[in-house]
Amino acid sequence: MDLDDNLARLAAVPVPGLAAIDGAALATQARVEALRARTTLGVAMLAALGIGVVSGLSGETRAETPLVAFGPAPSLTPLIALGQP
Repeated sequence: MDLDDNLARLAAVPVPGLAAIDGAALATQARVEALRARTTLGVAMLAALGIGVVSGLSGETRAETPLVAFGPAPSLTPLIALGQP
């Protein structure tokens, strides 16, 4: 297709009337979108709370969980041994 043909077809398309969109319609649309956003946020918060509660209740407790992610156990460090007779 030629660029001139495309531009001619684009020029022939009627422009929608923007006068019909007034402030009240935009305000109503903004309120609807804000309500949807709040609803979505509320559902996400409830899902996160539910996941937290379920994972907290079903978690197993371990007696010997290391406090540090790497390195020796805290009882083997020299600073712990300094305080003991």
